Amino acid sequence: MIKENIGKVLWHSLDSDGSIELYDVKWPNGRVETDIPSIMLEGVKQLEHHHNENKVETPISERKYK
Repeated sequence: MIKENIGKVLWHSLDSDGSIELYDVKWPNGRVETDIPSIMLEGVKQLEHHHNENKVETPISERKYK
């Protein structure tokens, strides 16, 4: 694993059953990539947190980034 490829999750979808399908990630070079399928990413650190359901259909303009 190359540390330079570790990005920060800004947003993720969340279904009522707890499944995550999509992520928006900010990479170390400052680029923000949206709608990355969860199967394309490898988790390096997982934090448990609680929030409301984020539907896959949420338009990018309506996603609230941390």
